[in-house]
Amino acid sequence: RVINSFAAGSDGERKTIVNISGTSGRNITLTHDDGATGTAAQRVLSANNASLIIRCNGSAEIEYDAASSRWRVLSP
Repeated sequence: RVINSFAAGSDGERKTIVNISGTSGRNITLTHDDGATGTAAQRVLSANNASLIIRCNGSAEIEYDAASSRWRVLSP
């Protein structure tokens, strides 16, 4: 499962993405600034310019940053 973008938000808006796949082993990948999909204002920026993998029962919090027009990963 891959998530390339989210609808643009308002500055400071937060979302928590939770992988509820349990023990089935299905990871969720948040792609880092994927220029091939979504508009710039819908993309996700993550640490080290790398995509973020959310493992089973894991979560990540993102926040919309209006200055850069991107969602930023706050905590993996």
